[in-house]
Amino acid sequence: MTNTLLIGIVAGLAAALLFATAAVGSVPVRLVVVMFTGLPLVIAGMGWGRVAAGIGALSGALALLAAVNPSFSLAFLVSQAIPLVYLVHLSGLSRVVPAAAGAARLASGPATTEWYPAGGVVAAAAIMSGLLALGLMLMLGPDMSQIKSSLRGFAESFATKMFPEIAGGRTLNENEIAELAEISLLLLPAAMALSVMATMLFNVWLGSRLALAGGVLSRPWPDLSLLTLPRALPALFALATIGTFFTGYTGLLAAAFFGALFFAFVLVGLAVIHNVTRGHPWRSFALWGIYGAVIVFSSLAMPLIAVLGLADGIRPLRPSGGPSPPHPSAGAGPPTP
Repeated sequence: MTNTLLIGIVAGLAAALLFATAAVGSVPVRLVVVMFTGLPLVIAGMGWGRVAAGIGALSGALALLAAVNPSFSLAFLVSQAIPLVYLVHLSGLSRVVPAAAGAARLASGPATTEWYPAGGVVAAAAIMSGLLALGLMLMLGPDMSQIKSSLRGFAESFATKMFPEIAGGRTLNENEIAELAEISLLLLPAAMALSVMATMLFNVWLGSRLALAGGVLSRPWPDLSLLTLPRALPALFALATIGTFFTGYTGLLAAAFFGALFFAFVLVGLAVIHNVTRGHPWRSFALWGIYGAVIVFSSLAMPLIAVLGLADGIRPLRPSGGPSPPHPSAGAGPPTP
């Protein structure tokens, strides 16, 4: 218990320091630091349990409360600590399946330990990311008119300071600035949700990999090529898509969930690709090409991959079963996704 307490406190102070660092310096430095803010909490949680992660969240919040102010501490809790501790909590959930209930299905001996599926963690991250993105949008103003006014101000600032440098001196007129503000209102909630979710899951993945490399990962490494989402998510994604055609707060909420769920289905699509290309000699070439297309032609490649993931959610494209990955403590490495 003493070891868990100490590790949790150290992780929380490290996360608080990163969070405070993200508030100063240049924009690129801030973006990089924000990406890794929650990593110490994840490492502590995946290696030493959810209690260590919870202690880290509390100690980090108290440190920021004492060193900065209550608002900064609350922002740390809401945007970083609570979501990541919850994802760590889900990742650590397990149950023992007796032979009578699970032997025929799992074919793994007298009793089998079932761990919380990775798809459930992704789904939880999507829900939290949608809510966080909506909260960030509401911070722009107390009502829709104020939100639109704030976005118009951002568009004017971009048009006068950054756009001329990008476009070789060309400037935007009033109509173009108004159109840019409208486009921002449509796209920003989805983009923010996608970004928040990607950061959350990146921290969970990297923190788990580091815990695995250190030999302290508390659960088996999952076969990510078998990633599946809860059955309700395709229907929820359809509702979010329809909701984006509405105006006001309904449209904002729908756009935020659309962005998060879209990214969830992109991850499933990539898992399908990893799974169906196993054993083929051209696999590495195909994967490098696909990930290159995601980076270079993201606006085209990502929707196509999301459609693949959505199709798999409606009618599975991969084998439903397979042997569980070995526990790291057994000396075997994790399977390649």
